[in-house]
Amino acid sequence: MIVWIPVGIALIVLIQQLLFRKFWDRNLTVRFTFDDHPVTEGESTFLEEVVTNRKRLSLHLLQVQFQLGRGLHIQGNANASVTDRSNCVEYYSLRGCEQLTRRIEVACMQRGYYQILRTTLLAPGLLSSSQQIRYLPQATSLYVFPKLLDAPDVTAAFEHLLGDVLSKKYLYPDVFTFRGIREYAPTDPMSAINQKASARYGRPMVNLRDYTAGQEICILLNLEQPAIRFDRELPEEGIRLAYSLAALLIEKKLPVSLKTNGRDILAPEAKEDAGEEAYTGEISVASGSSKEHLRSIAEGLARIDTEKAVRNFDGVVRVIAERQNDNAVTYLLVSSARGEVLIEAVAQLAERQGGLFWLAPLERDMPDIPMPACVNFFRMARQV
Repeated sequence: MIVWIPVGIALIVLIQQLLFRKFWDRNLTVRFTFDDHPVTEGESTFLEEVVTNRKRLSLHLLQVQFQLGRGLHIQGNANASVTDRSNCVEYYSLRGCEQLTRRIEVACMQRGYYQILRTTLLAPGLLSSSQQIRYLPQATSLYVFPKLLDAPDVTAAFEHLLGDVLSKKYLYPDVFTFRGIREYAPTDPMSAINQKASARYGRPMVNLRDYTAGQEICILLNLEQPAIRFDRELPEEGIRLAYSLAALLIEKKLPVSLKTNGRDILAPEAKEDAGEEAYTGEISVASGSSKEHLRSIAEGLARIDTEKAVRNFDGVVRVIAERQNDNAVTYLLVSSARGEVLIEAVAQLAERQGGLFWLAPLERDMPDIPMPACVNFFRMARQV
């Protein structure tokens, strides 16, 4: 009879192990939620982690692993490590039918679009060295917007730009508005003649039009490398500068659009032989002047992946110069790169449009380069 006791114990342990392997992850969920969405780089937020065990079987030890982009730093977690991504490990002990919530402070050190797409769950087996593993899909994301710059050279460049825009405001009549009629003058175009009013008054009369409500500003953001060796913060400074100018312009109720060769982090990787189709993932935002539009610009800039290759921006500028024939658009180029080919393309667009603003975030040791007279060039010191 005593001989059967060890056999019975071994059988019980085996049954427990088999039941644990089969049911340990049943009705087990992990959910992540960021408190603030979005945030601005330099700020902190909290990541709420909710682990729920909706079965009677207890889990004496559960290991939860997940990854964040390296621009997010886990605060106060000794089990977190940073390689190309921030790796975080959390440990739980759950009884049957129990839910645990943990709040993790996250420092948002760099703008970007961050996702948690998968969670790894590991649980050691009962009375054994084996380990059970399961992968849970996640759909948690966080926008970290670029920081708004507040510096004298940014203010000075904005005031020059605003003055130029206001000076053009009353140069172009709006064909969709009607203010009245007056007698024809030799300098009036024939298309302005109002035939019905002319017949009524017995002499040529022309329509009076109101002037357009404002100029559109198109921000051209170039993320080409400015030199063989350069500070990796320069592209980020260009992104911050583009966002800061967009915010200032929209605050003045001026419509703003954005075009850049920066690649969207959510765009699929292009094939090497795809040609121009390789750049379909570039960020582009149409014109607008509302708060919601500024958020669209911020989201687009946040999603730019500076690690992805970009095409030469002179081709983008030349296409705009060839297709654009609207003097109601003011172009604002943000570019640290100042190659000869790019300068030639910019000069072509500036001559066609009657001027162009170029803001260049540069390091102190980067030399000045002669610019065409039609280009309003501003050297922007990088903010530390």
